[in-house]
Amino acid sequence: MGKFFGAILSWWLGVATRFMAFGAAHFAAAKIIMVTLFVIILPIIINNILYDLMSYVFTAVTDFAGAHEIGLQTSVQFAGLAAYMLDALGLIDAFAVILSCMAIRFAMSWIPFVGPK
Repeated sequence: MGKFFGAILSWWLGVATRFMAFGAAHFAAAKIIMVTLFVIILPIIINNILYDLMSYVFTAVTDFAGAHEIGLQTSVQFAGLAAYMLDALGLIDAFAVILSCMAIRFAMSWIPFVGPK
């Protein structure tokens, strides 16, 4: 009778092991698929969609400005003494660094448990 219970117990342990291995394999496969999706595929798709959207908006604004004779200037132009002083003191680069840091801090604030509070 002991051999019978040993056989039944080993069969049940084999079934449990197969189910756990099956669950672990599915868990690993789901993690691999999600990492691939969120790290490789999704950023490429979002980048292409945003690029197309921005291209469409910029084209529409440029066409509108050209039709209504509105002068568009995409950046601030400094001339004369102001341009010389800003370049000599490196203020343009400093402002670029400050704005980049502000953008990184804002982006990090949206990451749970990471960003500044």
